[in-house]
Amino acid sequence: LPPTVLTEPASQPPLPCLTLRVGGLSWLVVVRPDTRLSHGSVIVTVQDVLAAIYVSLRRHVKAEEYNAMGKSAKAAISRAFWRRVGTDPDQRAKGIRRIDFLCG
Repeated sequence: LPPTVLTEPASQPPLPCLTLRVGGLSWLVVVRPDTRLSHGSVIVTVQDVLAAIYVSLRRHVKAEEYNAMGKSAKAAISRAFWRRVGTDPDQRAKGIRRIDFLCG
């Protein structure tokens, strides 16, 4: 995305904080302005949203988050995990991350 888009407000009206939820998942993504990225802005920008989503999806999954999923969801998460890590032993050792819950 061009820098002009990244620095635009992420909402209309511009807000100082956003909370995002992916349907069916237990965690929320709270987005606040990153003054280092947004040049001192006090409103949430497109770049703030993208950065918060990225950080959130890289987090390790807690056992209770995984255990709360049904059998078919766990199977899909496992398939996504193995597609993501492939044969990389370092990535395997890091375990399931939230990105795997998207099953993509």
